[in-house]
Amino acid sequence: MHQSLKTPLFAAMLLAGAALLYRDTVTVPGERAVTPMPSGPQRLALERCEEHVLMVHDVRWAAACVALAEQIEARHAQCLADPAIVGNPQFGKDYCNRTLAEADGSAECTLPPARAALLNAILREDEEKCAVEARAAAP
Repeated sequence: MHQSLKTPLFAAMLLAGAALLYRDTVTVPGERAVTPMPSGPQRLALERCEEHVLMVHDVRWAAACVALAEQIEARHAQCLADPAIVGNPQFGKDYCNRTLAEADGSAECTLPPARAALLNAILREDEEKCAVEARAAAP
């Protein structure tokens, strides 16, 4: 894994764990109430499942950030290599630098809304699967 991603990814995993704890103890008005946690082995299985789901989500998010940064950098390089843009006094290198700003390849980057919504929807589906499996395993 790229060295610059290790620390932010670790921080993201810690935040995800804190979010799980917060979610299990607080219900926001307007949201559905938190289902009581099963006890014993079912609770442990649910917690492990949710931790795994959050870790996978963080890895997916980080991978999407890296891919987006690579796409932006490639478009920037293409822009700088285009003689019609670079040689044009109205555009030039400044145009490429302005329109294709430096990409944020960090694990906690801001993704475009559609991509973020997709990843968050997958997270919600995976969390619901954990809850369904925990309820099914309960005596």
